[in-house]
Amino acid sequence: MIGRIVWLTALAATALLTVLLQFDWHARSNTAMAEVVPVPMRNYAQARVTQGAVSVAAPSTALAEAERLVRRRPLPAENLSLLAVAQAKAGRLDEAARTIQ
Repeated sequence: MIGRIVWLTALAATALLTVLLQFDWHARSNTAMAEVVPVPMRNYAQARVTQGAVSVAAPSTALAEAERLVRRRPLPAENLSLLAVAQAKAGRLDEAARTIQ
């Protein structure tokens, strides 16, 4: 009985994790899905959130989102470009110049 409960709980947790990861994957092409993905699960969705923050949010918010994006996914050059733009909006022009180089 207890084994069955543990097994079903493990299956439900795996299903929930899979659904959240699929939401994150779908956020690559659908910007509206980016806000649905919980913050700890954001990988692809974080890029969309950062793009939105850089274009409309306060500079401090945009910078925080861009730094979170680069911590999670430093390799694509687009992410570093978003960080440089956010740094420039926040008035950190020297850091923005180093980032873009």
